[in-house]
Amino acid sequence: MERYISGETVTLWGEPRTLKVFATGKSLCRLSGDEIFMEFPVGADKASRSRILTAFLREELNRAIIEEAALCEPIVGKSAAEYKIKSMRTRWGTCNIEDRRIWINLDLVHLPRKCLHYVMIHELTHLYERHHNTAFYAYMDSFLPDWRLIKKEMNEEYENA
Repeated sequence: MERYISGETVTLWGEPRTLKVFATGKSLCRLSGDEIFMEFPVGADKASRSRILTAFLREELNRAIIEEAALCEPIVGKSAAEYKIKSMRTRWGTCNIEDRRIWINLDLVHLPRKCLHYVMIHELTHLYERHHNTAFYAYMDSFLPDWRLIKKEMNEEYENA
């Protein structure tokens, strides 16, 4: 259970990072090497520290989504109107086909970057085929031939986290 104190480990893109916390009056996090520096107001409680770290993780994921969209959309030949981030318990991503809106699970920020790539390819593929059927899997095989291995690895990694 996280307490958001110095020395704790936060996994970012599949790599363990050491959390360093400081009461400075600011509310921010920054990554430096293998450390995440968190600054917070004096007297900030656990919930406040959690919000600061979550905001940082959202920024990291949003930046990665922008980069991955530039890679994934040309591969698939479809583009999303927008990408959004939310915490989800049972899915890595969802696609609203009519609005071309893709939601990405915030927890992906903890897994290796290739997992985000896979999820984005998967959700963009739904813009061709709504259901997980033979046609959908044929698209996936053409867009990302090793998708099954990545999916297996990410689910195993997340179960062991």
